[in-house]
This record gives sequence, C-alpha cells and structure tokens, in this order.
Amino acid sequence: MKVEDLIKRYEKIEHIVSPAGFIIGFVWHILYLRRIDLLYDNLLMIFYLILTGLAIIYLNIYQIRLRYAQGHHLKIRFFELISIGVPFFLQFSIGGLFSSFLIFYGESSSIAVSWPFLAALVLLLVGNEFFRSRYRHLIIQIYSFFAVIFLYLVFAMPIALDRIGNSIFLLSGAASLAFIALFLFILRFFVREPVEHSKKWLIGGIAAIYFILNILYFTNIIPPIPLSLKEGAIAHSVARTSNGWEILVEPKPWYVFFRDYNPVVHWQPGQRVYTYAAVFAPTKIKTEIYHVWFFYDPNLEEWVQKSKVNYEIIGGRDGGYRGYSYNRLGLAPGKWRVDIVNSKGQVLGRLPFKIVQVSAAPELKQIIY
Repeated sequence: MKVEDLIKRYEKIEHIVSPAGFIIGFVWHILYLRRIDLLYDNLLMIFYLILTGLAIIYLNIYQIRLRYAQGHHLKIRFFELISIGVPFFLQFSIGGLFSSFLIFYGESSSIAVSWPFLAALVLLLVGNEFFRSRYRHLIIQIYSFFAVIFLYLVFAMPIALDRIGNSIFLLSGAASLAFIALFLFILRFFVREPVEHSKKWLIGGIAAIYFILNILYFTNIIPPIPLSLKEGAIAHSVARTSNGWEILVEPKPWYVFFRDYNPVVHWQPGQRVYTYAAVFAPTKIKTEIYHVWFFYDPNLEEWVQKSKVNYEIIGGRDGGYRGYSYNRLGLAPGKWRVDIVNSKGQVLGRLPFKIVQVSAAPELKQIIY
C-alpha cells in the first residue's frame, strides 16, 4: 500500500481516534494513578517525558533528512511512513502528562484559590487534542516540553529530597532550565539550523514560562503539591480512641452532595465546633499544617481571621495524617470558613460552614475514621 493511501486512511478516522484516545487515556489515569509518590505513577510520567523528547528529536531530524533525501524515493517513503505516527505519539505523551498533572494538582488544590491554574491545565489538556499540527513546529514543541518538565519536577523534586518549601521549588526550576538546555544542545547536534534560527524565540519563550510559573507559585495560585487534603469535616466533637478517630457530625441533607459534611452547624452557646482534616504527604516528608479560622463580618463585609492552629504531619499514610482544631477565641452565629494551609500559606482545602444558634441540641451521628 502506498504511503499516500495510509495517510489518507488515517486522516479519515483521525477525528474519531484522537477524541477516543483522549477520553480513554483520561479515564485510565483517573482509575490507575493512585499516589504521587508511588514508583509506578512516576515511571509512567517519566516514560511520557522520554517519549516526548524522542518524538521531538525525530520530527526535526525528519524535516532535515527529507531535504537531503530528494531523488531517493525509498528514503522519502520510509521517513514519511514513520512520520505519520510521530505527531500522534507526541500529542499522546504531552496529553498524558497534562491529564496526570490535572489529577495530582487537582487533588492538592482548593478550587476557590487555585482555579486559574487548574483552568489553565484544562485548557492545555483540551487544546492538546485540537492542535496536533502545531507540534510540527519546533518552538511549540520546546515550549510544551519545558512546561511539562517543570510541572513534573515541582512535585518530583520534593519527593526525591524528602523536603518541601521555596528553596525546593527554586531548585526544581533550575533543574528544569538545565534539562531543557541539555536537550536543546543534543537537538542542535542533529539539527543545527532550526535551533539556531529559533534561538531568540526559544530563549524568550522558556524564560516567560519560567517566570509565569514562579509568579503563580509565589502568589500561592499553584496548589501545594505534593500535599493534598484527603478528608475534611466540620464536627461537634473529635476524639482519638483505640478504634480510630471518632467524630460526631450532623447528618447531611439529601441535597448536599458536593461536600463531605453538613455546611450548617446548629450550635448552642458554650459548645465547641471542630475542624477535622486528613492531609496526605509523601513518605518521609514532615511539615507544618495550619487550620486558619475566618469569620465573615457583615459590618466590615470581609473575612476576618479569628484563630490559627498548627500541628506537624508525617507523610506516608494513604488516607493522610489526621488532625483537628477548634476556635479558641469564641464562636458566634454567622458565616465561617476554615482554610487548611501549609507553612507557606498555600491552601490545600477550604471548609465553609454557617453557625446557627439553637436552644436544643441537634441530632448527631458518629463517624469513625
């Protein structure tokens, strides 16, 4: 069969194959990506990174070799045959990385705070399915490659070094720059002319991506990955027993399906209201977690911090390291929220609720974690 016939046949079914592959791949990642620090999950993402790098190298060698293969029909046919699938594999690997990032960064985020970053990931993931032809351009290839390298190292570096913080993020950025510089040096060895011709655009674009990600991190828009909030609840009582953590909560109304707890607390003066949270951290990582209590002051029309409680967590438990807090400065009817944050102030989760004063104790149920 002629190469032209294969290309035409693939183009006829591409509008089915590409979306189907996208949906299957995304569902597969949701089902099988379990923990950010597991070997399998990281090997999968490293495989995607290697596949991306190899596809970029081949596509650019193909463009050069095709020029020198003029007059050698068999060589042209060979390169064209291979090149049919390479853009697909490049799109597949970058899409796999973006979908993995969306899952892991999404687990580590509060939508209320990190929505701009998560929305950007969604746009990159969806856009990846519609712009396969763009991956034939060196500049787009390198921009995409650098972005996924940086986003991977942001959580891979803390796992490897058993530490988190600003210095580790900066180290991740430096390692990403070093890696992409090495890759461009290797690529330049094979295809000198395109790299030299695009040098200014490559340097400028990589620098822009680097600074944008730094701005997002230091303004706390990037989620506090690799930490994540696994469970959270507003309760009337929290106690640690031999059976586990016993928590007394108000049953949720049937229509509250978007939270794991009842967002209305029926409170009697003198009683405490508790926040329970289970925060996951990779094995060997120790860090401080804070419960920051806010009250919405209707006179000031703003949220006012009322209390801040911290405790140390140790990573490694699937369900997260469990802890609790209560407001030590007094409660009042009205709108409240508790932000679960790390030492940098990045929000892992936000638990909003409303306190309603009552004269009789509400019905409670016991949950054991």
